[in-house]
Amino acid sequence: MSRFLLAVGFSLCLLTVVSAETASGGSLTECALKCKLQFLKGCSAAAFVSGTQKCLLADTTNADFPGGVAVRKQAASTQDPVQIEGRTFKIIQHRSKGVLSFGRGWTEYEDGFGDETDFWIGLRKIHQLTGSSPKLLRVEAVTWSDELYVCEYSGFTVADASTNYTMTYTSYLSSSSNTTSDSLADNKGRQFSTIDRDNDQISSSAALRAWQLRLVV
Repeated sequence: MSRFLLAVGFSLCLLTVVSAETASGGSLTECALKCKLQFLKGCSAAAFVSGTQKCLLADTTNADFPGGVAVRKQAASTQDPVQIEGRTFKIIQHRSKGVLSFGRGWTEYEDGFGDETDFWIGLRKIHQLTGSSPKLLRVEAVTWSDELYVCEYSGFTVADASTNYTMTYTSYLSSSSNTTSDSLADNKGRQFSTIDRDNDQISSSAALRAWQLRLVV
């Protein structure tokens, strides 16, 4: 089953240890976030030790972590498929540096834009991936205070250009999310809008917040 991820991308793999720093943690996801936040300080791999509720953080991607699953920083393009908790995801949007502008026009959102790190793969491609076969959508967002929020949705699909790429989904999966409510409820069944093409019949300023941007708010 194909799955899709917005925002943060980690590559998960099974590794078999080295010297590593320790930090408190409650899950593999939390350890991965700690590693991401310390990446510029040298963190390249992490593992969660359930017995001690600790994270192991290492400065090499080929670090060995005995007795558990490890997270390894993605060395190649973030546009490559990644694995999260044993599931493979295709990243459709990634924003981390805050340098690339997402205030783009209709044509760019149809075709896709960005670089190897921050990007939007394009409405046409998302429709090709989901139009005839709804998928699982996972949304990850990190706040300014370094809190990680995760939402998952079943039956995610984006229709074709004749519908202005209307987005919908079947249900919000509370069991695999850590938010208190469905943040996409107001966007379900909504057509796509850009700064130069308002398909929602809303104000021009609000049109800047096309449904793909609301997904990570």
